[in-house]
Amino acid sequence: PTISKGQMATIMANNEFNAAYQNGAGFLGGSALNGVELEYNRRASTSGTQAAAQAYFLGLQCNSTPIAIVDAPAVGSSNVIEKIRVFAHAGTGDVRTRLAAAGVYGIGIMSGENNGTSTWRWLRVQGAPMGENAAPGAGVTNRASVINGSYDFYFESKVAPGTAAGSSAFWSAVTGKLNTLPAPVGLLNAADLGTYNKGGTACQFNSR
Repeated sequence: PTISKGQMATIMANNEFNAAYQNGAGFLGGSALNGVELEYNRRASTSGTQAAAQAYFLGLQCNSTPIAIVDAPAVGSSNVIEKIRVFAHAGTGDVRTRLAAAGVYGIGIMSGENNGTSTWRWLRVQGAPMGENAAPGAGVTNRASVINGSYDFYFESKVAPGTAAGSSAFWSAVTGKLNTLPAPVGLLNAADLGTYNKGGTACQFNSR
């Protein structure tokens, strides 16, 4: 199965007067499911995963709010808006647990080191799989699909040394050593990305 950026943006945006909030699970699963509750398993507003999702699907740069985000309830609880139940989860494990709950239709966003199970599956975004395998398992990573540009929902980490004495030297030694080693499974460095390098700017999406 696949989901478009527009579909996910419709679920995430604070606008209940649209097909997602009126139809619920039918918005993604077809008219036979119209009226069946759909769960949007978002993270708390302090979550980097949530910030990344808002940047990617809604085009929000960090610390900007040109598009209203559907309100997050208290962490660990949910609000029902028409036919969508919105959760605010504290961690990725909470999202996984809810997606695996029996008898519910739900969607959520998690980082790619999580492997799909028999109770939940990855969705393709705009038709592109998160990993080289449609249902990534142990040993299957998303390195190739990021490097070749077919999957662009990723961020780059950047080291920002503090002002404490010796911090710059410490981090220079760490990053220097990392650059001499093969990239760990599931990870890659700036050189791997070539023209898809975002220059260490985690908030910059679709930069190519």
